[in-house]
Amino acid sequence: MISDHQAGFRKIKFLFLIFLLLLVSILSKLGSIYFELYSISALFLFIILSLSVFTGAIKWYGTVFLFIFFSSFQFIAMLVPTFFNAMPHYRFFESDSIAENYFTYYMLIFLCGYMLLLVTYKLSQKIKVPHYSLNCKDIPLILCYLPFIIAIFSFYKIFSAGGGFVNTILNMGSINSILAEVAMYGSLSKVGYTSCCMLLLVRHYRNCVFVFIVLTAMNAAMGERGAILFSGILPLLVTYRLSHGKISAKYIGIFLLIFFFYYSVLGAFRSANISEAKSEELTTEKVINVISKTEHHINAAATIQMADKDGYYFGETLINLIYVPIPRAIWSEKPIISESAIIGMQLKGTNNPTGSGLPPGVFAYGYIQFGLPGVILTALLSGLIAGIAEKYFLSVLTIPSILLYSQCQALFIHVLSTEVQVKFLVNLIVITAVIILSMIWHTFKKELKKH
Repeated sequence: MISDHQAGFRKIKFLFLIFLLLLVSILSKLGSIYFELYSISALFLFIILSLSVFTGAIKWYGTVFLFIFFSSFQFIAMLVPTFFNAMPHYRFFESDSIAENYFTYYMLIFLCGYMLLLVTYKLSQKIKVPHYSLNCKDIPLILCYLPFIIAIFSFYKIFSAGGGFVNTILNMGSINSILAEVAMYGSLSKVGYTSCCMLLLVRHYRNCVFVFIVLTAMNAAMGERGAILFSGILPLLVTYRLSHGKISAKYIGIFLLIFFFYYSVLGAFRSANISEAKSEELTTEKVINVISKTEHHINAAATIQMADKDGYYFGETLINLIYVPIPRAIWSEKPIISESAIIGMQLKGTNNPTGSGLPPGVFAYGYIQFGLPGVILTALLSGLIAGIAEKYFLSVLTIPSILLYSQCQALFIHVLSTEVQVKFLVNLIVITAVIILSMIWHTFKKELKKH
């Protein structure tokens, strides 16, 4: 058994080795054209990872883990090109120097915001939360497939709108225009992975694997990448961790590496012409180019510049949160509520929301609302909600709570995002429906036995 002191010493030793490697790499870049951007991104990445380790936020089944995981790639997307003396890819900036300034400014905002987020995240762990939860001892096998059936029907509607399965694959680069026609089914297609978690809970492992493979193939055909991790791999791992026990870090690492490979390859396939992709060779320059074009830090830096130039929103778009529960099918004139579409349209100078989505990230979205005070408020609120949610769901280990937490683990930190609230609402409705039907099923069976 490893003591707390031994575990702490191992963390320090590991981080010290990482620090030495970063220091050597920074010194090796002395005098290079982008030395400042490289050294800042390397140093800030080290600080963020160090803070995550020592606060316990790096816990893979916690509410902050995925935020750290994807945020790290934003810094890597700046580290890799500058290491090879190339400016990271950017758009919406007039010159390299302006882009470099705003990349640096965004990293500073991110670091400060993340530190504040961790403060309320840790403080919220001391808050007493009620342990009440709707309980359900078991889910009938037939009801485990309900989310899967909903997802398959949704894929059918999406592929029909795309002109068929093969045609959708060949045109996955324009999937956003297809999904615009069947937006509701795009959201419902993600709930299928809930069936995998339910099958895992009732210990039907082969069925779980089969459903996962089918859903992943359907998502890959659409060019969908994030759903595999957010709705598929991680929820399954979390469900297993909370219901069966610990998972080896080795297996978690393997899953994440597989996902990263899948994410990169599918992204390149989606954005390239298929016939050209078959004949082109993979070169170091192309790999650097793909990594450099990771969009999130570009969108965030551009959003901050837009706020400085055009002014803040002053909470105007936050009102859209109250419109989330209202389906567009009921309210045809419902305004565009997606923050990524709103910001994307303004950055691109268009009134067409289709294909305009540019997610600004947690802190840049707070910045465009109220400037630096907006970053502070967003960080404090996000950390508080993420910490309370984590404490509650990791202590109330009933079937409903495990299912909801596994599907929404990464969502709690994005409290001001309308897109995230839509995902949360869809998962809540589907899981609640399954649990209520399960309770009715068990009640009905008891009544039958009595008679």
